Amino acid sequence: MNIVFCKSEWWDNFSATFQTEYRDAIVEAHKEAAVHLHKLPPYVNYIVDLAPWFCIKKTGSGAMTRTSRQILISLDQDLPYGEEALIKDARATIFHELNHANRYEAGLLSNTFLDGCVMEGLATVFERDLSGSRPLWGQYDEAEIKRWLREIDTLGISINQQDFMYDHPDGRKWIGYKTGTFIVDEAIRLSNRDIVDLSNNATSEEIIGLSGNKK
Repeated sequence: MNIVFCKSEWWDNFSATFQTEYRDAIVEAHKEAAVHLHKLPPYVNYIVDLAPWFCIKKTGSGAMTRTSRQILISLDQDLPYGEEALIKDARATIFHELNHANRYEAGLLSNTFLDGCVMEGLATVFERDLSGSRPLWGQYDEAEIKRWLREIDTLGISINQQDFMYDHPDGRKWIGYKTGTFIVDEAIRLSNRDIVDLSNNATSEEIIGLSGNKK
């Protein structure tokens, strides 16, 4: 793997050892997650930048998998929760994003909004169950999710993906992530397959079917 820290004057806000410790956290998490992900490319590039506008306010960091070989990680240079929290959170971040990278490399891509929800659900359950995290975007109320599924179905292609994935104008958060997590949890519960199997081998359509929901 290759880990690059983008140049920025804001690194002066961090301790002299932070980049080394954060790099070590990435390396360790990558090795642990890769054991369960069978379709990863031989090389993954991590690009770490200080971009608070791309961070989740409740964690002080954010990430995005652009391709199977490029993962962007953003940190808030104001350190709202301190360096130790960022280093600890790196483990869950890597598990989540590598799950995406694995599916990209395998060609298990999203075609619809609900496919995208399943993609995020897989990464969230993988992160939750195998890294030991408790992601806020993976905590849901089943009755509420069933209402959201009907809403998503009704809106169809007219759905505003930004609103439904992140911050909805009505105050709801992470609708897509939570819905996808519910679908994946149900697929695991109702089948003999686990999160590793689904992550490596199942299409979103198959997972939706296993969950008891029709696409």
